[in-house]
Amino acid sequence: MFYKSPNTNKKLEGKELKKKLKAKKTGETESYTFKGSNNTSTKARKEKIATIIYKNIKGGLQKKQQQTTVAHIVEVLKKDSYTKGDCIDIPLILPKIEFTKLANANLGDEVYMVVETENMANKRIKLSLKQAEKDCLVAKDSSIVLQQDSKKTSVVETYVSRFTEQNKKNISNAEDFRNFAIDAVTLSPKDEKDQKKYREALNKTTDKKTKLFMVVDAEPENQNWFEVKYEEFFDNRPNLWYYGEGKWFELINQNIINIYHTGEISKLDFKGLKEVSYIYHDKEGGKHSLGNFDVIEVDKLKKGKTLSSNRFREDEEKEEDKQTAVKTITYDKEGVDAEETRIYSDGDIITKGSFRIKYRIYEKGTGKVKLVKMKEVNYSKGNTKIKFTFHETLRVYSNPELFAGFLGALAKCGFNDVKSTGSSYEDSSCYPSTTHVNGQSIDTCYLSKKTDEQKFINALWDFGFKLHYVGSSMSYTHGTKDKYHNDHLHSGSFTPNYKK
Repeated sequence: MFYKSPNTNKKLEGKELKKKLKAKKTGETESYTFKGSNNTSTKARKEKIATIIYKNIKGGLQKKQQQTTVAHIVEVLKKDSYTKGDCIDIPLILPKIEFTKLANANLGDEVYMVVETENMANKRIKLSLKQAEKDCLVAKDSSIVLQQDSKKTSVVETYVSRFTEQNKKNISNAEDFRNFAIDAVTLSPKDEKDQKKYREALNKTTDKKTKLFMVVDAEPENQNWFEVKYEEFFDNRPNLWYYGEGKWFELINQNIINIYHTGEISKLDFKGLKEVSYIYHDKEGGKHSLGNFDVIEVDKLKKGKTLSSNRFREDEEKEEDKQTAVKTITYDKEGVDAEETRIYSDGDIITKGSFRIKYRIYEKGTGKVKLVKMKEVNYSKGNTKIKFTFHETLRVYSNPELFAGFLGALAKCGFNDVKSTGSSYEDSSCYPSTTHVNGQSIDTCYLSKKTDEQKFINALWDFGFKLHYVGSSMSYTHGTKDKYHNDHLHSGSFTPNYKK
């Protein structure tokens, strides 16, 4: 059977792994030193302080693959108050886990293949996932390509008790799975070309999903069927699971953001996604597919700053301050302010350009961000018209949800002459801007009519853009005057309105 991976918090169709709060203590502790005075005289105060402590230490514990809970911190808050310098030893725990059975999963998800056995400890088992009903990812009844331990495979080879042996020091109930063959797989090929092939195959289906079934092979070397029983019965196909109408396992390419005329969008989990599709829903109930757009993952950047040294790190005066960029990008497009970008080994990015501020630095932040590669759109059907073009820009990457809001505003207005001067570059920097990092904002040229501009700003506002910089002498509802925006509209502070 397929089960949710215990190593992720991502929900799938409302089902998620349940981690019990009741957990076994490891005997190890994490020391915590108070930085100020804290009142812990009541149960409520203890719980409040314990919650604060938990938030402070959670990140460090995760890096060391350790855990505790608020309840366990409350247990060691024995005193009625603590002052600066006081220490407590917080017990670390082994969590108890359970698996939740899945009927479907998304292309690229990591799931667990789980087989319960009897009298087969340490015996090898082969598992495969095959195409059901009709050709799609592969020919009918053929095995699809998966990833096991980050390696390409069409047959998952594991052995009973492996999960228990690998996790007996990490989870408290590892012995519960002693008679199980359990292994994690990623539901997609490893090679990007093959991943694209699977995505395209799923996109061609009417509902962007296909049906699969699971094959379990626990035969001995001499292939004697009577030495192994599957579910305690024999028939022509005893070792097939998820087999038959109403039982198939469904693999989905869930990559759609729905954009509604009401100003709302659907929420999408971007984990593992390589592309996203946008569908606009008009007020008459019509659906308008706006195409597929590539999605990339890059380092998250901090807000850009002026680089006071006005030089790349290779040109620093002191030898100890010199660094050589790991990547250099040059720009040669009319109207583009950026001239050269250098990316350094620490993830920081410095861009030189022709703007009034010659050098900007974009320091590496924490974590990753998803960016969509925007494309010009020229769509018209019935009363729905969605069109924009790029103008003197190479900043064609954006936050995928922000781009959805932008498309929604375009649809709401139906203008022919919207020109965008972009969002961010492929590396998430945004010269000459400082606040477009991570695709957080988008710029557009002013429309020829003030009434049209106001209508467009209103539409953007309705779709979640809550900051609009306009020229210092301009007056617009929802507009904030700024002397650096006399020639273009800046739209940012985007918060999506998710469809409920």
